[in-house]
Amino acid sequence: MLEFYKKQLDCQELLKSVLSSTDFPNEVHESLFFLIEQQRERLKRLIASLTEGFEVDSKALLNEYVATYHNQERLMKTVWGELTEVWLPPLNAPTMDCNKTKDFVDNFEVIEESSVPEFLNPLPVIGGQEFSLPFVAPTSYTGAFFQQPPTSKSPVLPPTLTTSAMLPSDDVHMHKKRKRGSERASLEENTLQLAQLQTRKEAGEKLTDPEKKEFRRLRNLFAAKASREKRKTHTQQLERTYAELSEENKQLENDCIWLETENRILREELNADLKLLSWISTHIGPASSESQRLFQEQLRAVLLRFSMNPSATPEELRGAFTPK
Repeated sequence: MLEFYKKQLDCQELLKSVLSSTDFPNEVHESLFFLIEQQRERLKRLIASLTEGFEVDSKALLNEYVATYHNQERLMKTVWGELTEVWLPPLNAPTMDCNKTKDFVDNFEVIEESSVPEFLNPLPVIGGQEFSLPFVAPTSYTGAFFQQPPTSKSPVLPPTLTTSAMLPSDDVHMHKKRKRGSERASLEENTLQLAQLQTRKEAGEKLTDPEKKEFRRLRNLFAAKASREKRKTHTQQLERTYAELSEENKQLENDCIWLETENRILREELNADLKLLSWISTHIGPASSESQRLFQEQLRAVLLRFSMNPSATPEELRGAFTPK
């Protein structure tokens, strides 16, 4: 059983290395990486239970491994299709909810490794060096998990596999340049083909079923491309708006600080003026005329109002001088 766990761990490690050098859609790429890390952790715990005596629930871990394995198959088939069987052979899992699980685990017998044909189409020769991808032959086990893939099919590398991670540093730029050129040529071909099918359809010519399927595929392809470009443009516009609003917010914060400082300075000047008036009122002599008496009364009223309400505005204080 330990040998089985180790081989499955090697299989997950190989799948991780292949995924690192393969162009997957972002969502599939992230999900597969997450599932691979989960599988590696389960296998390491199962290995530790046999080598170091750790107590784990082997039944639960095996059930989780099987369920996650099916999720890995489903995700990889969205990109590789039938080629998924090369890396993840189909499972033929036993029922894990029986009372003989312990006997099944203890008596799990490993039979001989099966021979798997070598790759007929190795990676291209770049920079005078030939690169190939390491491959571990799938192994079948008695009564349970894996079925050997049919030997009539010769495994080939997936069409989406790239070699940028394996290239010499001097050839990476050239490889990316060729890839961009190939993508532009493919886009031109798809555009021309879609225009031809659209013209035939508008002319009333009846399309065959394969042509109808291809027309829908191309139309959906360009619709998805237009949607991505529109979403990208919208995102860029939102980023620009966010930057502008952030700059405006900083400017408003600076204006607020300036106004608070100006208000504090004016308040201090007002307090100084009122202190001066208070000193004058205490040293002023008796009024010699009616106008001087009224001025003294208004001055005292201002000082009294300010003492009762120190936060009074200049307009409120000015009201004390309004003739009655």
